[in-house]
Amino acid sequence: MVAVISSLGGLAVAVAALCLARIGQNKHRRQRRQTGLAAVREALACVTAVQQHRGMAAALLNGDAAFGPRLSAKQAEVDAAVHALATRIGETPALTVCMPRRERIDAQWRQLAGRIHGMTPEQSFAAHTVLVQQQLYQLGDLGEQAGLLDTGDDAERRLMQLLLQRLPPLVEHIGQARALGSGFAAKGQCGAVGRIRLRFLAQRIGAGQAALTALIDMPDWQRSVQVQGAEVSNLLALIETRLIGTDSIDLSPADYFRSATQTIDACLALWQRVADDVERRLEGGRRDSPAAAPSTGMVPSAAPV
Repeated sequence: MVAVISSLGGLAVAVAALCLARIGQNKHRRQRRQTGLAAVREALACVTAVQQHRGMAAALLNGDAAFGPRLSAKQAEVDAAVHALATRIGETPALTVCMPRRERIDAQWRQLAGRIHGMTPEQSFAAHTVLVQQQLYQLGDLGEQAGLLDTGDDAERRLMQLLLQRLPPLVEHIGQARALGSGFAAKGQCGAVGRIRLRFLAQRIGAGQAALTALIDMPDWQRSVQVQGAEVSNLLALIETRLIGTDSIDLSPADYFRSATQTIDACLALWQRVADDVERRLEGGRRDSPAAAPSTGMVPSAAPV
């Protein structure tokens, strides 16, 4: 009898130790994902700042000198965003594997910023776009290393896909259209090749929006998606009627840049809502999406691309 009691006592201790170990593992996993989400937020801030820099450079290099001071201010903003992300990655052991790509991106940015005024519009667009693509890879790396996609919950998995795989590429396609369109507006025409490029981007934007909408079928999200989708539709109509469908563009670079930025802001507001919902889930909040309107505090003052 004593032996049985002793055995049961030993089993209870073992079970308790196992439970404590499991709790510790879950806490560590949650903290790693929370830190990763913070890094992803900062990575997107870097992306959007470089995207804006690209659009401003396009207008400036195509002849609109009014974008000169704005470009200089934006370079300072990119520098600050890059430094913040570098600090985050450097202070987070789970993200150290991302250091080599981060260092390459930093070097690319420094080279681009130092040469921008001596570039042609095409060289600038190409260099910026290569850099942004690397930044998007970095954003995905950070999310993967943080385990953000490692979930058995279907709703949470869809939110993570929006956060890492759907919204950032959509914003980039809109950003490319903003940069090209700003340059064409500065020149007053886009030509046959320009029309082809803009139509291609418009198709990519439309396809990206359709995929995003199909992924979000939660009733509480419908209003947010409708607002964001309407902005995308308005921009596509503007591109078709005021840039592609005319021989002489009478839309100012500043007005077009503003319209495209407004569309990107709408996408970023949706991204922010997704990120806020994910953060609540990681903190142990209720698992359904809140009906309240999201905070859009992440949207940069001079939006992306």
